[in-house]
Amino acid sequence: MPVVFANVVLYTRLDSTIAKIEYSDAAGAFRFANLPVGEYWLDVSFVGMSSYSSPVLQLAENETIDLPVIQLADNMEELAEVVVTGKKPILELKSDRIVFNVEKSITAAGTNALELLKKAPGVLLDNKGNISMMGRSGVIIAINGKNSPLRGEDLATYLRSLQSNQIEAIELIKDPGA
Repeated sequence: MPVVFANVVLYTRLDSTIAKIEYSDAAGAFRFANLPVGEYWLDVSFVGMSSYSSPVLQLAENETIDLPVIQLADNMEELAEVVVTGKKPILELKSDRIVFNVEKSITAAGTNALELLKKAPGVLLDNKGNISMMGRSGVIIAINGKNSPLRGEDLATYLRSLQSNQIEAIELIKDPGA
């Protein structure tokens, strides 16, 4: 049975930083596009299931890698005691937006907002600074809950100037309301 909305994180082998984040679709599939040549490893997780870590994946120029079916097993244990603590997930999927929580994320340290957006699921940036999400242009970007009125190169310039330590969350709104 496919696992829908499993977190799929692609790490660079060199320093284990996050290269890109995706989530599985209704068929349990996921796709990373426009990755630079290099060595990566993959981590797939879902609440209540054991995580999967892939062996190193070598990506050559213009190469597509098809992975075998990944199976996540139920992780059922009987516990004597449960302590619940709250922590924001790095990625929140909402009906109209994706929230990328970067506050206190060690992978965000020393980067700017544009670099963080490149890691967000389904986000593509062209060489003119235009941002599209899941094939749609006209995406609204909100930083720390405030929508940015900027578009195109102006938005890209602003995002390059905004350091990760100034950002709590980046929201990618694909279907802005009226």
